Amino acid sequence: MRALSPPRAVLAGLPVWLLLVSPVPAQNTAMTFRIIAPQTCRTCPVEIRAEGDIGQTSVDDFRALMKNVSTPQAIVSLASPGGSLVGGIQLGLALREANATILIKRNTRCISACVYALLGGVVRRAEAGAQIGIHRFRAEASDAPDDAIPEVLARYARDMLARYAERMGADPALIALAAGVAPDAVRYLSATELRDFRVAAPNHKS
Repeated sequence: MRALSPPRAVLAGLPVWLLLVSPVPAQNTAMTFRIIAPQTCRTCPVEIRAEGDIGQTSVDDFRALMKNVSTPQAIVSLASPGGSLVGGIQLGLALREANATILIKRNTRCISACVYALLGGVVRRAEAGAQIGIHRFRAEASDAPDDAIPEVLARYARDMLARYAERMGADPALIALAAGVAPDAVRYLSATELRDFRVAAPNHKS
């Protein structure tokens, strides 16, 4: 599953309010990145585990780790309950820059903003038993009502997300599907939907 690297213009001109939008309230466990396989050769992909809430500084942490990696490619095992919408997109762009393969392992979740990070993978795989779920974004404040974001701004954000998904090689209809799911619910994608929406291909390895 490959797509052309997107220009940074995907995020250009985002209004300030969008920085306060999150697909799901944060769980206060910031995403961490750590190398889980030793670098035995300079040409082999490095294996990285990324776990926790995606924040607006997650992309900086990932890039800082990659500066100390000698290989030009990464395999990233991603597990996250979500977090910042913009943070998820920024991380997705950085993963694409790193030519990363993204793996959602068995019995792990990638939901909400994590899906936008997942879309950044040049190759995207989901093991049997992995949970990949979507819902619509909401204002970041935990007590904000579902309609706290004016419709004109929500539509702008949906259009931006659809363009991002398309540039990542996914079906932009995924964003419309997510928009129909309440922020406090999760719509888990079936293996067929993962394939049809070009989110991830099945990986049958245990």
